[in-house]
Amino acid sequence: GKVNDQEHTTKVEKYATLGRISDVDPICQDTEVELPSVPTTQANGSTISYRKWMLDGEEITASSKIPYTKEEQKLWYQLQSTCGNSTQIVKSNEVTLKVDQIPTPAVAGPDQTQCNNDEFKMAANVPQIGTGMWSVVGESVLSYEKGNPKTLVKGVPETESVDLVWTISSKLGVCDASTSKVTLTNNNCTNF
Repeated sequence: GKVNDQEHTTKVEKYATLGRISDVDPICQDTEVELPSVPTTQANGSTISYRKWMLDGEEITASSKIPYTKEEQKLWYQLQSTCGNSTQIVKSNEVTLKVDQIPTPAVAGPDQTQCNNDEFKMAANVPQIGTGMWSVVGESVLSYEKGNPKTLVKGVPETESVDLVWTISSKLGVCDASTSKVTLTNNNCTNF
């Protein structure tokens, strides 16, 4: 009707409607995503014939293990709503699901023992996935390049052993890091 010379109409939804879905936390590949709740309003006289989660066009469930195909994937919820003999697919907003890759397993290289030489050439693996970083176990003060798998370690005290750990971390820091330890020993050897 007319009120104050302005026409007012009420839109009647004949299909179900979806509220906004919230952002999701990043996950490590091959794990489950915590799917957010989806506010759904069903219109009078309509039926919902299916509800499903979609990830980059593929259907997933709450127990789906999400593989790594790319770092950012689009996630949305959709349903099919029917009213009489007409049907409509209703989609939610899309959110970005970030999927982290499991890092390359760390291999620090073999333990090394030398005589009267405080310099050791490291032999860790170069990560194909993730970033590698050396760290010293304990309080030894050594000279080395933290991010170089083949670094030269200087300053291992005579008659001592020092442990270093090669850690390969994932890009997003969601997947567990991989670690490997190596022991460097600088013996005091005397020639007789």
